[in-house]
Amino acid sequence: MQRTKIQSKAKLPTGKVKVEVESKLAAAIGGPMNVTLKVNGAVVGQGQVPAAMSVPVFGASETFLGEGIVGGDLIRYRPLAEGAARLAARILRGEPARSIPPIEQFSSQPMFDWRELRRWGIPESRLPKGSVVLFREPNLWAEHGRAILLALGVLVGQTLLIGALLLSRKRRVAAEAGLRDAEQRYRTVAEFTHDWEYWGRPDETFAYVSPSCLRVTGYTADEFYRRPALLDEIVAPEDRPRWLEHSRIALSQTQATPPLEIRIVRADGEVRWIDHACTPVTGEDGRPAGLRGSNRDITDRKRSEEALRHALAEIQRLRDRLEADDTYLREQVEPGPGFEGIVGRSDALRYVLAKVQQVAPSTTTVLLQGETGVGKDLVAHALHSLSPRGKRPLVKLNCAALPPSLVESELFGHEKGSFTGATGLRKGRFEIADGSTLFLDEIGELPLELQAKLLRVIQDGEFERVGGSATLRVDVRLIAATNRRLDEEVKAGRFRLDLWYRLNVFPITVPPLRQRREDVPMLVRHFVDKHCRRLGRATLEVSVATLDDLAAREWPGNVRELESVIERAVLSSPGPALRVADLGDRRPAARGEVPDAQARPDTRTLEENERDHIVATLERTSWRIAGEGGAAALLAINPSTLRSRIQKLGIVRPGSRPADAPGLT
Repeated sequence: MQRTKIQSKAKLPTGKVKVEVESKLAAAIGGPMNVTLKVNGAVVGQGQVPAAMSVPVFGASETFLGEGIVGGDLIRYRPLAEGAARLAARILRGEPARSIPPIEQFSSQPMFDWRELRRWGIPESRLPKGSVVLFREPNLWAEHGRAILLALGVLVGQTLLIGALLLSRKRRVAAEAGLRDAEQRYRTVAEFTHDWEYWGRPDETFAYVSPSCLRVTGYTADEFYRRPALLDEIVAPEDRPRWLEHSRIALSQTQATPPLEIRIVRADGEVRWIDHACTPVTGEDGRPAGLRGSNRDITDRKRSEEALRHALAEIQRLRDRLEADDTYLREQVEPGPGFEGIVGRSDALRYVLAKVQQVAPSTTTVLLQGETGVGKDLVAHALHSLSPRGKRPLVKLNCAALPPSLVESELFGHEKGSFTGATGLRKGRFEIADGSTLFLDEIGELPLELQAKLLRVIQDGEFERVGGSATLRVDVRLIAATNRRLDEEVKAGRFRLDLWYRLNVFPITVPPLRQRREDVPMLVRHFVDKHCRRLGRATLEVSVATLDDLAAREWPGNVRELESVIERAVLSSPGPALRVADLGDRRPAARGEVPDAQARPDTRTLEENERDHIVATLERTSWRIAGEGGAAALLAINPSTLRSRIQKLGIVRPGSRPADAPGLT
């Protein structure tokens, strides 16, 4: 490469200017020519002379850009001038020049002429990063690109709008067709059905009334169109307040209201029953558009219900009786499974059974007398079973097991609200026993104020429930039992004489166990077998000596006491034989000796005395523990404490007996 140096000197007004021109003659070497301008030895600019050049020309100053050079890393004088101006301003403000640190500033940037790039086929992708391309020729997109985009946007928007309008029209046409089809189908169904359909507007006029209104009301649809108030006028006066209230509520809600059964008066004056149902109708904007009503004629159904109600009157009466019997059995008024016969062959017992067979077929009132525990309840069951009323349950009430305030309610029943706790109507034992037998145990414990009411039932068969005024008539066969001498109670003023006469029509005295000692061995074997089977153990053998010893005892508690002793012996006997070790002094008293408990010492333990006392109290309350008049209340202890003592002492209710075990208690 050859280098040619050309120097040129000229006189300038401002001083000596030295111009040096360095060039490469393009014609000589076929390459670009660089021009450097120096003033007083300082380079103030470089340029490329593109004239008649066949290769790209690059420069060093931005002042030559646009004069034919392609470009290059060009010096920009404006940033330099701005930096010098800022420096001069600081000095003019009085800032010492030495205190101003040097300022480092880049004064060049890659810059290129777009026309020359196209001329020489240089792609912009080959330019240095951050290059600036100037002198681009404006084209249609550059000059009108924004307007073109705006026009295209408007065109697209108009196209979408036209499409949306066409789609909306298509949907509206389809919706109108569907609406016409739905209206046609609705009219077909509404006009074909027997129900009376209508659509009422919010202004109480009708938008639609089905032709079936003529069959239901006797009025045509045109009459309802002309006079909308006719809808309220045809409602029967008795049901009109309910109808108006129902309509008011239906208009104020957005959901269907419950159906309403009302009566209407037809045009011919006939009263008909309709089942009315209505649903609010709302428009597309969500506003109420009225009510859609549907009315079905239910007159035939109502007449059938009324006829059925009258036809079931007798069935209901019988059903009440069966329910009363069922309730009575659920309350365990009926004695548990147990002695269906009477154990014993003594003459005293045979005499009692003969009198039972004699009086059982009649409706005569029977008075059973005897000591406690002799089996008066079994005799009562025998009287009922052998009577024509034996197919009905025997109704039983222990007059000593309840306080006087509850005996009257149990006997005669009570009305709802007649006293505190009377939450419903309750039938009494007399009402439950209508057509059957009522067994009143411990009749001597009945309060005097109730004896007069009982006398009236025995005489006339009439009574009133507690708190009621209606007189009820019943057909009840009465069996009463007592362990007292009622004649002595009459003399003492504790029992009514007239009631005593009514009860003592056919007295039967059940003998105590000491008067039929020959029945003791049979009873002992029966009780041993019963309790062994209940406890799941083999039947114990009973020696002749034990039977003789038991038969020789006094048994003041009679058969009930004998069963308790045998049950305890079965529980405590360790071997295969029955051992009776806790009889105490139950032997018969010697001639002339008073058999009084105070005349002889009691050698029983405290636990035995406690057990006997609890058993006696439970028997008195018919083994009822809790509640008013229960054993816990009589013993003045908590029911839970009493149950704990019963379990600890091994007390078992004698009533828990197999169904096939005959006996006498």
